[in-house]
Amino acid sequence: MKFTAKLMTVVTAMFFFTSVASAAAKTLIEMPGPKAGLAKSWKKVKDGEYEFTLDTSAELKKGVKLSADAVKSSLESKLGGTHGVKVAAKGKDAVTITYTGKEADFLDQVSKTKIREKSVELALESSVSEGGIRAKTADRPANAGEVKAIVLKSEKGIVTAKVNDSKFDKVKTGSVIKLKDGGTYKANDWIFFQPEKDDKGTWSAKAGSVTQK
Repeated sequence: MKFTAKLMTVVTAMFFFTSVASAAAKTLIEMPGPKAGLAKSWKKVKDGEYEFTLDTSAELKKGVKLSADAVKSSLESKLGGTHGVKVAAKGKDAVTITYTGKEADFLDQVSKTKIREKSVELALESSVSEGGIRAKTADRPANAGEVKAIVLKSEKGIVTAKVNDSKFDKVKTGSVIKLKDGGTYKANDWIFFQPEKDDKGTWSAKAGSVTQK
């Protein structure tokens, strides 16, 4: 009888711990690991793209279930500017996420970014965070004849960047380009410029057209 009571206590304690751990999960994955959080599973589709299967039974807060829309709002507002994150729904319980930069950095940031209801709370949080500020400044699309890109690296006056939006017919959206420019840039900086001349795969920008937003 004593053994049975003790066993029931252990089982109850284990169930409680599991429930608390699940309820505490507010990010898609948790580190170190990565371990499952609000995402039940995930897989690498290709370089720069992951697919996450969501635990749509999980609640972001009482009465509000996890959704692809909440994932999109949260990750794009926090990581759109720093990691070029774009989220697309795939069916009812999965999302594909594309990003720029290093895979390890992307997964680390996803593990730190809380998924919140698409609400005023999320908007306020995003507006005061570094990621939110940088995402907002890069919100505008490229203008006519202009390219919008996120910097991958900058060495010896040559910027390597991934094109987020191109309104210049010789540069494709989604491509990686090189730009000859004397400016100082860091990885994940957004730049806008008007391409002028292609010299063996390295573009020059029209004078005065390069801006950081």
